[in-house]
Amino acid sequence: VAGAIAIADSAAERADAFGAAADAALARAVAATMRMHGGQCSPDELERLARTALPLLEGVGDDDGLAAVWHSVGMVASMGSRFADWAAAEEQALLHARRAGHAVVRSWAIGVGLAMGPMPAGEALAKLDAMVGEQPHAADLVLRGVLLAMLDRVDEAWTVATPADERLRELGFGAAGGVWLGELATIAGDRESAARDFRSACEAMEASGNTGTLSTYAPRLGVVLCALGRYDEAEALAAQGRELGDPEDTMTQEVWREAQALVHSARGRHDEAERLAREAVRFGLRSDAPLLRGGVLATLAEVLEAASRRDEALVALRQALVEYERKPVIPLARHVRERIAALEETPA
Repeated sequence: VAGAIAIADSAAERADAFGAAADAALARAVAATMRMHGGQCSPDELERLARTALPLLEGVGDDDGLAAVWHSVGMVASMGSRFADWAAAEEQALLHARRAGHAVVRSWAIGVGLAMGPMPAGEALAKLDAMVGEQPHAADLVLRGVLLAMLDRVDEAWTVATPADERLRELGFGAAGGVWLGELATIAGDRESAARDFRSACEAMEASGNTGTLSTYAPRLGVVLCALGRYDEAEALAAQGRELGDPEDTMTQEVWREAQALVHSARGRHDEAERLAREAVRFGLRSDAPLLRGGVLATLAEVLEAASRRDEALVALRQALVEYERKPVIPLARHVRERIAALEETPA
């Protein structure tokens, strides 16, 4: 990576010397994108450089360059868990890649933005199907499975996603498939499968040195392990997320706090659990993802219920229900309604 950054920096200098402003801006954006992967460039700085490059590249009709820079804009949105913006940026990247004549075989990260973002699940499913065409990539199919699960078409979701995950593993993308199978299993209420799939994804990330994504999904696994009563393992994974996570990575900063809050709660450390759970909510509500927003509010409710704060737990659960119904994530909304009903029957 260091060598590639040096090449991009050198290209920017040469382009400046020749007065090629668009090429220089592109090279700087490419270098900044690689630096951000290594924590050497802030998302704000990358976005500034990318937004500077876009009109210059439009002016010279450089579709290859525009595809690369729009992808960088999408990366910035992903760090903030702004999934609608991420999908929109990746849609532009895909458009320019096709204009440049590339035989694009997947929708890049558009499916992630559609599945996780605020677009209603039925509409998102239709848009994904329309964009990927008759020969969808395996990554698109796994995300299609997540959307089907949200719509309570769980059997169909597994039928679509399981062979797609097997194909991703054949292609060397086991981490990507494992992450989304884990989310599908979580939506379906299958915690054992979710733990297995998230662990498989984390092992693949660790083996490849992808610490940025590992910082998010190690504690995501920790949250699932808490539901299985495996708190010591969960605490180690929360610590891994805290240590590896970029301070500006919204989802990572949310999820390690969420996992640690559940650990504290299980050990009777209710004040510390509530503090972390409320911090996690503040991070989670920066996102536009109903699945994330609903999940962190449901965790806060669990922490409050364990501390015998029934009325406050009910408030958090009702807020979680609003998020799940907005997408909708039908199985999780149903589960939250059941929790609300059970708490309402419990004496205050």
